[in-house]
Amino acid sequence: YSSLILLPKILDNITSLTILDIEGYSRLISLLKELGNLTSLITLYMRGYISLILLPKELSKLISLIKLNMK
Repeated sequence: YSSLILLPKILDNITSLTILDIEGYSRLISLLKELGNLTSLITLYMRGYISLILLPKELSKLISLIKLNMK
């Protein structure tokens, strides 16, 4: 995805997304706010993040999450 600035806004409209694979996303705080809207998300792969302070709070909203892979 070439325009990662728009990713959080796009994710807000994809409520039936089941797999999300993101690497090296620089706007982590914006992304975490949007993750709470992905209630159908089953698998989340995240790589290349510097700050994961807010992640546990936002992950608690992902009630369908079965697999989380972070590196």
